[in-house]
Amino acid sequence: MAKSTTKGKRPPGRPPVSIDEARVVELASNGLTAYHISEVMGVSVDTLRRHFAKLITQKRAEFRAKLAGWQADVAQGKAGPGPRATMLIWLGKQHLDQSDKSQLEHRGEVPINVTVNLTDEK
Repeated sequence: MAKSTTKGKRPPGRPPVSIDEARVVELASNGLTAYHISEVMGVSVDTLRRHFAKLITQKRAEFRAKLAGWQADVAQGKAGPGPRATMLIWLGKQHLDQSDKSQLEHRGEVPINVTVNLTDEK
């Protein structure tokens, strides 16, 4: 019976992947999703989440808090209006679930006044 040996051979399975944690922190701190970070890093979303899910969630939450702070600064006049304010509005819609929608509530009947002017023109 021959002896089985793995000397000099690779172990079964995929080779380990090295992921730069500092780069993951940088990308998540800029609001990128795990999907987009995985594209930049060249790894699968599952691999990225398996190693860094808590870190990505934390850094994205910190980004949203900073974004809300920047918006408050603009609203309070601490930062000038202009393109920056426009970008903060757009980012708020993307990351903070903000919207321009106004909700109107209808309670009961609404009176409608109709005026009819009948003239006899010849």
